[in-house]
Amino acid sequence: MIDYNARYATGYMEGFTDLYEAARLVAVREVLADRTLWPTPPGLIMDFACGQGRYFPFLKEAFPAARLLGVDISFVGVQKARAQFPDERYTVGMGEALPLANDAIDLIFSIETLEHVQDARATIDEWARVLKPGGQILFTTPCANRFSLEWILMALSGGFQPSADGYGRFRRDEPGHLRRLNTRHVADLFADAGLEVTRSRFRTHGFTTIAHDLIRPRSKRLAYRVALLDWRLLRRLPNGASMIVIGRKPL
Repeated sequence: MIDYNARYATGYMEGFTDLYEAARLVAVREVLADRTLWPTPPGLIMDFACGQGRYFPFLKEAFPAARLLGVDISFVGVQKARAQFPDERYTVGMGEALPLANDAIDLIFSIETLEHVQDARATIDEWARVLKPGGQILFTTPCANRFSLEWILMALSGGFQPSADGYGRFRRDEPGHLRRLNTRHVADLFADAGLEVTRSRFRTHGFTTIAHDLIRPRSKRLAYRVALLDWRLLRRLPNGASMIVIGRKPL
């Protein structure tokens, strides 16, 4: 099992200088700013796997009146978040057993987490338990849908690997990624937990991979502009190697 305390102690996920992180931030901020998606501003937002709270400023930007609850498996990550944002609430806990009451949260926000948790099904069940009826979920995760450039590269190089839970993973995924879900997996997991997917959008179809692997060593500015083309032009196409999903708990 990955030691996330050790990771956060050495600066894990502290900012958005990485090309993939920078491009994801643009997409997430635009989704948060889309008022058609959030008819009722959330009162309490749980940032699940908050780390050192790097998304807190953007959640506050979108929902200034909301209270934030940071949850992470790493007490080091939580300590760093508390040092930067002392007015928010925090708790340390596993996703499969959240130390929270039923029906407590208005919005669950989680960036690149379901690939890391030990049990994705149990984690989503916990999301359903702590979410209020009518509450919403916004999460991102690597996507295993067919025919992204990343998927094609794995298909050509024998890069599909098994995972303990049967979902599989990509060889180029970092060691902390235990699985890579596709949209059908997410829909089934949500349905089994009594949740529903209301919107899915996609990134990293091909431009981001090309920008990261080929353009970035020569020009970081150009690589950033090219990487954003996936989101700007192709977000509705499901053949992305990353997904942004919005769900809800029915009333």
